[in-house]
Order: sequence, then structure tokens, then C-alpha cells
Amino acid sequence: MKMTKQKLISSLALSALVLGIATPALADEATSNATVTFVEDEGPTDPGNPGEPDPDPDPGEPDPEPGGGGGENGPLRIDYVSHMQFGEQKISGSTKAYHPLLAKWNYEEGSVYIPQFIQITDNRGTNDGWDLQVERTEFHTADDDILAGAELKITNGEVVNMGDAPSSATPATVNKTVTIPVGSAAKVMAAKEDQGMATWSYSFGEPKDRNEASKDPKEENQDVTLSVPGTSKKIANAEYSSELTWTLVASEA
Repeated sequence: MKMTKQKLISSLALSALVLGIATPALADEATSNATVTFVEDEGPTDPGNPGEPDPDPDPGEPDPEPGGGGGENGPLRIDYVSHMQFGEQKISGSTKAYHPLLAKWNYEEGSVYIPQFIQITDNRGTNDGWDLQVERTEFHTADDDILAGAELKITNGEVVNMGDAPSSATPATVNKTVTIPVGSAAKVMAAKEDQGMATWSYSFGEPKDRNEASKDPKEENQDVTLSVPGTSKKIANAEYSSELTWTLVASEA
């Protein structure tokens, strides 16, 4: 009985081995190609509310008054930056701090008021990184009367990923506090190699979605401050303005 059983096992193993090395006949084969060509994205990219990086279906848009700058073309570009309105203020001989009105943002169902922001896009495809800087002119009247000693500062600035870039692509440098100097540039954000691709916003304060945002058109942004010394000469009924220059440059290799 043992011999019979061993022969049976051997026979089964041999059959499996023979079946295992059998090769099917080759009928035919063919090759095909898949191709893609990339061209530069010249933009522009529409601005979005930093409080809603991926809104659906109504992204809304900034109100045209006072609106903002930007809308540049090119693969590395500034899409949008909010203007700031500090309104009418009473003349004072004491040092005062003023805040701009929140920026108006329009949705189909109505308007809300959010912190000012700047939005940039890097669609170069090189992943080389970039620097975002800002400087300004003196606050001055149309007759070039200077508001001496005035200081403009952003506090609690936050970066927001407006696309689907991974968290590893978040810019390495994000300055929460930026005092905007006259005649020289201050760094706002900077992305190293393999950072900052696609679209990012820097919000001048905590971003707010449409449900969290203010409904009060008179509410001010407490994270932007214009400080004016009491000793500064102030001309009644004259508008003082300052031009802010935001510069987005490619990181040096």
C-alpha cells in the first residue's frame, strides 16, 4: 500500500510540473504610443476668497469698488491684491492707529466682508521657488504733502493653498507680521525648490468663508494698521495715498 501511495503522489507532481512549463502559442502583438506636449500657462487666474479655497458652485468675486490690482499674465504671476481704504479720520494731535474697511466680496446670494489678501500663481513647471516682497511710497497728497512718520503694518498674515498642491509644497517662509517700508522691500513669503507651485494666497488676517465673514460694511480689518504720529502735519480735506508695489520674483538658482 505504501508503494502505491508514493507512486500516485509522484505521478501528480510530475503532471503539475509538465503543465507548469507549457507555453501558449503566440498569436500576434502590437505597440502603440501615447504623447503629450506642454505649453506655458499665461493666465490669468481668477481670484478666490482665501476662506474658501475650493468653493462650489459659486466662488464669488471681489467687488469692483475699491477692487484691487494684479491680473498679470505669465506663468509666474500676481493674480490679485486688495486695495485698502482707511476712510475719513478726524485730525488729532495725538498718535493714532487706523484700520481699513474689510474687503467686499460678492456672491450670487449676497455680499460679505473679508480680510484683504494677495493671490499668486506659479505654473512655470520648473519648481524653482519664488519670493514675494512689498514696498510702498510715503502717504502724500496730490500736492506732495507728506504724512511724515506714518507706518503701515500687516499682522496675523496667513498663507492659504488655493489649489490641490500637497502640504509639502507650502512656502517655507510666511511672515505673519510685515511692516511695509518706504523705498525698500520687505519679504512677505518665500518658496524654496519644490514649493509654492500652483496658486497661493496671503491673507491679511484670518481667512473667512461666506458663513464666518462679516455682513457689516463698516467693519474694519484689525490686522492691518496705519499708525500716524500726533506730530505729523495733516491737511484738512486732503486725501493722502500710498502706492504699494508687490513684487514676485523667481528664486535665484
